[in-house]
Amino acid sequence: MLVGVLTKTLNKTDEEVSDLLYQKADDSDEVTLKEGALDLVLDADAQRVSNLKKSAKPDEKVLTDQYLKGKKEGKAELEAELRSAAGIETSAIGLDLVKEVVNHLSDCNIPTDEQIKAHPLYVALEKERVPKEDYNKLNTDFEEFKSNLDKTQRLSRIKNDVLSILPTFNPVISENQVVAQTRQQDFLQKFEGYEYELQEDGNHIIKRNGSRIEDPHGNPIKFKDFVKDVAALNYDFKVSDDVGNAGNRNTAATKAVGVPKTEKGYMAQMNALIVAGKKEESVALAKAWAESQNK
Repeated sequence: MLVGVLTKTLNKTDEEVSDLLYQKADDSDEVTLKEGALDLVLDADAQRVSNLKKSAKPDEKVLTDQYLKGKKEGKAELEAELRSAAGIETSAIGLDLVKEVVNHLSDCNIPTDEQIKAHPLYVALEKERVPKEDYNKLNTDFEEFKSNLDKTQRLSRIKNDVLSILPTFNPVISENQVVAQTRQQDFLQKFEGYEYELQEDGNHIIKRNGSRIEDPHGNPIKFKDFVKDVAALNYDFKVSDDVGNAGNRNTAATKAVGVPKTEKGYMAQMNALIVAGKKEESVALAKAWAESQNK
């Protein structure tokens, strides 16, 4: 059954799958499962996913249909604008419509550009108008401001969640507050080089250069695992030496912690606990804050 599934999944023959999984003893006919067989299967599946991504091609028929549809709609919109601008009602389309518009406008008493620019209304509007270059610059600056504001707010949420997750890894925090604070700033700064799609459950989607970060099997990297990998570059993780009393300590810490009313207050209190190396209190604070937000 296993060989049958893998022949279909990996697109291999029975013999190829058997060679991948099993080995024959040198001095007998005994067949055994290879050491590391699971890793061999996973590597083969990762290669299959990679090959699928490389061989994927756009559907030319769909692209052609979309192009023709857009071309038709754009042409119809342009023809409607021509009829409106010329003030004529006609069923002509394409080149025939252009000819009718030209003939109609040729019969109208249309002022020249010089006459239009000399009109008092035009002169007054020209004095009050904003130059196009200035408008474009202001519009660009505003769009950049909105984009940066959204990025700042998104990154603030990410760093908030990172600080909530960090204590669960039991990091070793320096007793020197300056050192601890500097290391925390370096740690948080590493998250600024990515883009994120925020998720309600906190398992945010991580992106780089617009593409989702995935494991070799095409699955998105879990946000908590991502935080742990980054944290491992900045902190050593210690194993609790008092496992038996962990429940009692957490209960006491939960009772002792005060839940801030604002996110800013929560961030400040969490930073203080992490710098002080108070793991139980920081975990309790993270849980209490999460519960207060779900009420």
